[in-house]
Amino acid sequence: MMALPHRPRSRNGAGLPAVTPERIVDAAIRLTGRVGLENWTLRQLAAEIEASPAVVYHHVGDREAVVAQVIERVTSRIPTPPESLPWREWFATMLDNHRQVLRAYPGIAYRLARSGPAAATGQLGVSLLAEAGFGTESVIAHTVLMTTACQYIALADDDIFTYGIQRCLDGLEHRLADLAR
Repeated sequence: MMALPHRPRSRNGAGLPAVTPERIVDAAIRLTGRVGLENWTLRQLAAEIEASPAVVYHHVGDREAVVAQVIERVTSRIPTPPESLPWREWFATMLDNHRQVLRAYPGIAYRLARSGPAAATGQLGVSLLAEAGFGTESVIAHTVLMTTACQYIALADDDIFTYGIQRCLDGLEHRLADLAR
């Protein structure tokens, strides 16, 4: 009778690192950078960490749960400009920071254009617009800026992004002048 080869019973015994939610999300971020947010499967993600899809479900959840964590982690990398900047300069800088970070992770800007900006940046942006004089229009002005920026980022064309954001800011500056009258 032929003996079966010894197979380790644990990841540690096999010399593999432990699977953690952080490690799963890190791998999903790498996949997103390589192939785009919408172009990887849970099976591919599981293969990336040398585990089964059931392990991903156990530690993080379904694909949408992983995607939500990828978006949260990537958007947390976007630097926030100093609050002391005038509103227009703050948004021009913030939106360019979005462009620089999100371009490395195809598909995230498109998702953000559909679902809205990260909460912390959103609250600060709305506050800055309110302080500038947009009043009750601050939320919609912020939504227009962020959604427009994310749509242009998703197009991956710097010239269109720059032109579109500057025209959007021009329009808001004009609206602010109307509100001040």
